[in-house]
Amino acid sequence: MGGFTLLELLVAISIFTIMSMMAYGGLHTLLTTRDHTDRAAEQFAMLQSTFLFMQQDLAQAVGRGTRDEFGDNQPPFSGGNSDELLAFVHGGAMGLESVYMPLQHVAYRLDGEQLQRLSWPVLDRTQGSEPDILDLTDGVLGVAARFSHDEWQDSWPQRDSGEDQPVLPRAVEVVLMTERWGEIRRTFLVAP
Repeated sequence: MGGFTLLELLVAISIFTIMSMMAYGGLHTLLTTRDHTDRAAEQFAMLQSTFLFMQQDLAQAVGRGTRDEFGDNQPPFSGGNSDELLAFVHGGAMGLESVYMPLQHVAYRLDGEQLQRLSWPVLDRTQGSEPDILDLTDGVLGVAARFSHDEWQDSWPQRDSGEDQPVLPRAVEVVLMTERWGEIRRTFLVAP
């Protein structure tokens, strides 16, 4: 009867070990690539959702001023000159609880690396008014906005403008500096 010699058995085990290591390496690479792809797809979906919120909000902007929690008048549309990226009133949208709200005060801000959308249940806030905060996208290193009516400017309303300025800009350009994709620039039309 013929059997395997010790040398043949060692060669077979060595070949099996090498093949197993190669298969494990390939499987590990496949799983790591899938995880990276899933995270990138999730972040891209959050970014698309963020731009959709901005587009819908800005397309419904109205020229109505508000009062802050101290009773001071606030312009109907502001941005680029405070800790909020954008702040304005829009109409005809659904609230977070799916309740029709004819007018709603919204703002966008960067909190750490998280871009957030704030919405208040009332237009003229009191000191007890708390916004509903929606985390839109993370991994945002910086944000900026520019505003256009006849020409581009870095803040709205323009503080040093001597003449009367329109209540709403015609367009808003938002720049997000992201960790994964670098600088992303989008331009949105504002409701006329």
